[in-house]
Amino acid sequence: YILSPATTALNRLPAPENGQAAFTVRLASQPGEAIRVTLVLAGGAVAGTTLSTSTLDFTTGNWSSPQSVTITVPDDGDSTFETYKVDLSATGWNGAAPIALTGAYLGVAPGSVFVRNIDDDIPGITLTQIIPSGAATVDGTSVVTEGSTGDRYQVRLNTAPGVGNYV
Repeated sequence: YILSPATTALNRLPAPENGQAAFTVRLASQPGEAIRVTLVLAGGAVAGTTLSTSTLDFTTGNWSSPQSVTITVPDDGDSTFETYKVDLSATGWNGAAPIALTGAYLGVAPGSVFVRNIDDDIPGITLTQIIPSGAATVDGTSVVTEGSTGDRYQVRLNTAPGVGNYV
């Protein structure tokens, strides 16, 4: 296979959270028979991540034409840059069912596209002053004198904490 862009475990295809990324696949040489390439998301993808197709069909006529695959990544509510891959494998194809590969594609090792989600969530804490009973508004300041009831605040995390993080 020829994958574009070429990726490695250290040089991954960036896929924006709440967005899409694309890559293309074509064969490196003309096959002796039709080839079906199967694509599978492998480990670590955000739940709901999808591929635009799970198969690509190549023939002796279209083997050199790149075929596009789009990865769609949903919003996941954390601030983790997930990494995963799309595994590719090939079988011969008679138009209705898989058949054994022959010729140059017999024994060709499967390929992978390595992906890294670019997260759109920014970790942080939001503090909101709570309006005291009987007050019309809050002024956003905190001046507490000795013996007073003080101010009250609500604390909210902007994103879900990662594993092993505590607040």
